Amino acid sequence: MILQLGLDQTIEYIIWLIVGTIIVTLLLYLSVRIVVSKQKANDKKFMLVLISLIGLIVIPLLSGVIATLLNFIGQLPLLLPWGQNYLTNLVVIFEFLLFLIVVKFLLSEDWSDSVWIALLGLFFLYLLYSFFPILYTYIGTIV
Repeated sequence: MILQLGLDQTIEYIIWLIVGTIIVTLLLYLSVRIVVSKQKANDKKFMLVLISLIGLIVIPLLSGVIATLLNFIGQLPLLLPWGQNYLTNLVVIFEFLLFLIVVKFLLSEDWSDSVWIALLGLFFLYLLYSFFPILYTYIGTIV
C-alpha cells in the first residue's frame, strides 16, 4: 500500500534495497548453515549482512564497469577482426569470482566451502533480481 502512494524513485529503491538485504542475508545464513555449520552461521551474522549489501550494491556496479571495459576491448578491430564480440559474456564469470573473493575473505572459510556459499548466494541474488527488477534497473539509471 505504501508503494502505491507514488513515492519518489529513490525512496522506493531504498525500501527494496532493505527488503533485498534482509532476504539475501537470510538465504546466505541458510547457505552457511547448510554448507558449514550452525555455529559458524550464528557467529558471522554481521558479515552475512555486509556480504548481502556488497552483493546488492557493489557487485552490480563493478559488473557494469567490467562489461563496459570488455565491450570496449571487444570493439577494437585489431583484437577482433571477424566482427563478433564475445568478451561481454565473461562478465558473469568475473561477477562470480568477485563474489567468491568477498565470501572467502569476509567469512574466512575454506575455498571449497566458499565456492558453495558463493554459488548459492549468487543463485539467490539472481532469483531476487528476477523478482524485484528495480534493484538492478535503478542502479543503471543513476550511473
